[in-house]
Amino acid sequence: GYFLPPVSLTMEEANALALLEPLVTRFSDRSTRQHFGTALSKIKMVLGHLQRKNFEQIQAGTAHFIPEQYVHMLPDTGYLSAIQNAIVGKNILRIEYENNNGEHSTREVEPIGLTFYSLNWHLIAWCHLRNDYRDFRTSRIQHLAATMMPFRKTDHMTLEEYLKIMEETLVRETT
Repeated sequence: GYFLPPVSLTMEEANALALLEPLVTRFSDRSTRQHFGTALSKIKMVLGHLQRKNFEQIQAGTAHFIPEQYVHMLPDTGYLSAIQNAIVGKNILRIEYENNNGEHSTREVEPIGLTFYSLNWHLIAWCHLRNDYRDFRTSRIQHLAATMMPFRKTDHMTLEEYLKIMEETLVRETT
């Protein structure tokens, strides 16, 4: 791990984080919720009494409604932090994955990013088995292990480039 140097936040910046808390609670996994909660606690510890009171008022007055029928669609894998660490460290992940047909496979992947759509987090990664970029829905990852092995491919596209290609493909297919 590493430590960030001390940071000074304006009250508006701290309030922006408070505004995001319900989203993080609903749309992330336990690893991210834990880290976000710890970060918010650290922020609250350095606020003055009045600032802390205002911050807590923002927290209490912020909610995001998600119908119960969708809540079960957000599995709590606990893998998001490990994926983020692999992206930053450029380390290969080994995943056991179940595709949408119920077929199981073990893959070694080089993660380039995480994206959230259709009420699910998706790992975008170079797949050694398929020798191509693949979209892995994190809720279908049965097991994830950080290998600490460096990426083998050196010229990855960015997540933004991948998503642009996918968007262009979708537009072509629907027109």
